[in-house]
Amino acid sequence: MSPIDPRYAPNVYLNVAYVQNGEMYTHDRLLESPATNKFLNLEVPYADKKEYKPQETAHYAILARNMDGSAASGAE
Repeated sequence: MSPIDPRYAPNVYLNVAYVQNGEMYTHDRLLESPATNKFLNLEVPYADKKEYKPQETAHYAILARNMDGSAASGAE
């Protein structure tokens, strides 16, 4: 079995139709193909408090890295 082409991420549908003994059969299946090259590892290296209450202002830093550990530039 060959892997699913990354361009089909995050999902692709497989449709099969065949005829047997004069009857037509069809089946559909959803195949998940996660876009792992788009996953990010997020880290919070700084937060001004350990815990926040509702409506409190929070000050923190978030570090976003690609799966290979490189910085994820342009991550929002």
